[in-house]
Amino acid sequence: MWPVEWGEFTVDVAAPEDVSAFLRLRDEAAQWLSSRGINQWKPREFAASWLDKLIAQEWVFLLRHGEELAATVTVLWDDPFVWGEQEVAAGYIHNLIVARSFAGQGLGRRLLQWAEDHVAASGRSLARLDCVSSNGELRHRYESAG
Repeated sequence: MWPVEWGEFTVDVAAPEDVSAFLRLRDEAAQWLSSRGINQWKPREFAASWLDKLIAQEWVFLLRHGEELAATVTVLWDDPFVWGEQEVAAGYIHNLIVARSFAGQGLGRRLLQWAEDHVAASGRSLARLDCVSSNGELRHRYESAG
C-alpha cells in the first residue's frame, strides 16, 4: 500500500529514521509562523519521544519530492486531548506542514484533501482539524477548503 505515487511526489508513512527531518520541518514552520506574528507553534516544542509514538502507529505521513521532504500531515483515529471524547468516529488531522521551498504550489490544500480521503477510506465519515483561533489566515484557509 505504501508508498503512494502522487504525480511527481510520493506519500509515504513516516519511519523512525524520519524523526529528525520531521522535527526540522516543524521547527522551520514554527519559526516562519512566529516571524509573521502567528502564535501557532513554538520551535522545539514537539518532543521526539511523542513523534516516535505517532510514527509507530503509522499516523505520520510524509510527502516527498524525490528525496526531499516537501510536506507532512498526521492523521489520528482518536484525539481526546484536543477534541474530548466523541460519539462519532472521525479522523483527526494535525501537523499539516509544507516546506517553505514548496510553498505556493497548492500542496497544503492537496495534502489536506489526501488526508480527508485517507480518513474516508478508513470508513469514517468525518475529518476534524484544528488550529488556534487567533490564526485568522489559517482558519480562513481551512474554512475555505470546507
